[in-house]
Amino acid sequence: SQILSPQRKGESGITNINNIIQQIISGNKKPIYERKEDNVKFYQGDKVIQTSNNYDLMVMNGDVGKILSKKGNEFVILINNKEINYSLKDIYQVELAYAISIHKSQGSEYSHTILPISSEHEFMLSRNLIYTAVTRGKKKVILIGEFKAFEKGINDYIMDFRYTNLKLLIN
Repeated sequence: SQILSPQRKGESGITNINNIIQQIISGNKKPIYERKEDNVKFYQGDKVIQTSNNYDLMVMNGDVGKILSKKGNEFVILINNKEINYSLKDIYQVELAYAISIHKSQGSEYSHTILPISSEHEFMLSRNLIYTAVTRGKKKVILIGEFKAFEKGINDYIMDFRYTNLKLLIN
């Protein structure tokens, strides 16, 4: 299952959803990693996503995993059924993944997807983005939020229109 959101900011944005879910799951546990400058905390069991290609570790942008443990100054993350040791430098390349962007979900599929739809996303929410989110779910897709924002998004043809000159080139 995966939560997909059009943007990071706002109440139904990726950052807030991730923080809320992490607080619920972690309870009163102590984080195994904490970075004060941008208020990042990771707990054992957190769902995380790789944010850039790392050829040394053989993990790619978009790979999703689970933090297993901390061993000394390294963090063991299970990605693609492999335990990978992340250094303090490498851990900067992961972020929480309870919710991810619709953009990052492209090319992936999930048994279930949840898509929050809010008027605070109205500048990002378009028909093609909603289509991408909905087609990621293979068994069930749940849309939660404001019907008017959904309606506006599916009726927003402007973001789907492109000037390509394709017809001119073909002729």
